[in-house]
Amino acid sequence: MADNDRESRSIEIWEGIRERLRADVGEVVYGPWLEPLTFVESRGGVVRLALPSRFRREWVADTYGAHILALWREEDDDITEVEIVVRPQSRPTPKDGRQKDNREPTEAKDARVVDRAQEDRRGTAAIKSACVTDRGTKQPNLNPVREQLGKVGVWSRSPYFYEAEKATSLAVAAEELGYRALWIPGFDGGHIFERCELALKASTRLTIATGVVNIWRHDPAEVAQTVNKLRAASGGRFLLGIGGSHKFLIGDAYDEISPLAKMGSYLDELDAAGLPAEDRLLGALGPRMLALCAERTAGTHPCFIPPEFTGAAREVLGDGPLLVPEVTVILESDPGVARALARKFAGLYFKGPNYANMLRRFGFTDDDFHGEGSDRLIDAVVAWGDPETIAARVRAHLDAGADHVAIQSRGPKPEADVWRELAPRVLG
Repeated sequence: MADNDRESRSIEIWEGIRERLRADVGEVVYGPWLEPLTFVESRGGVVRLALPSRFRREWVADTYGAHILALWREEDDDITEVEIVVRPQSRPTPKDGRQKDNREPTEAKDARVVDRAQEDRRGTAAIKSACVTDRGTKQPNLNPVREQLGKVGVWSRSPYFYEAEKATSLAVAAEELGYRALWIPGFDGGHIFERCELALKASTRLTIATGVVNIWRHDPAEVAQTVNKLRAASGGRFLLGIGGSHKFLIGDAYDEISPLAKMGSYLDELDAAGLPAEDRLLGALGPRMLALCAERTAGTHPCFIPPEFTGAAREVLGDGPLLVPEVTVILESDPGVARALARKFAGLYFKGPNYANMLRRFGFTDDDFHGEGSDRLIDAVVAWGDPETIAARVRAHLDAGADHVAIQSRGPKPEADVWRELAPRVLG
């Protein structure tokens, strides 16, 4: 078969495979993850497809690479490999099957630039709408929540781990400093809601949010009842964040159901108990969990992430859902001291494979996870330095698409003192 004929046949096969993939996985997954795949070439038994970011490429290759190869071999058994590469400007294959300026000839430059801009706008619109398809016209208006949270809040583990008075004193401090939200983690269950209630009673304007409640440790019907009670008593100043936890906390029961299925079931029960989707967030790191956030919650509250993840998550979520990452900060300019402090707690995150898998999608390798973590890895997920350096890292997440950033201070300095030093730079 002549090269031109093979290329045309490959494009025709690809269009058929795209439709089969759409039917196989559904629009919620297909739209943000598989629709941006573009055909590059078919040569020497290898089909090359392209995606616009490494984050997408890693997940699609791992999750659907073998399936795409199997579908292709049904049509052409000469194909032995499907390779997915990163091309930031990749565009959908034209519906008529012709490769329009695919090889970018010089004489077609002006037409290519115009065509690419049009295609990019259409592709971006498709990505932004795909994950909220099932909501349709019922998609909630979350702008009031954005206004309520503000751009920067604070995140503290102290109200959970220490005496109850911490919930009161830190809520008062955060509000007096001008922060609009205080996030309190739920870790292994227990008194998280009682501590949130104390923080709500100690403040008048501050939003109290959970970052996050462990769904293995709290009955969903009771959670829904408690959340509705706290929201009613505080004038809507409470926001529920939930998460799927980790095996090192849950034990062998964690392996009996997939995290995605567990979370889906939990959301079903929250629905049945009358908790609106717009009153809850979901801690999500993987692409499928992010898609679930966009479909069934107000958005996501991820932790221990680099700014690159924030940008990729915004692509998946689209414009509507909330994206409110936690960012760990250490107010220390000495690299050795700052990294040593970071390594004291970073290992906890490395125990959860979901964090390691997420970071690998952004180019980190086994070498980075060896021992207590490489400098490169620590620097990517922990913001350390002087107040201006930390403020720049917070801005990096906001510029990447975050609606709100929750600052968690670690290190020897009292949290409230760090919040005070950072406030002029992050709240201005």
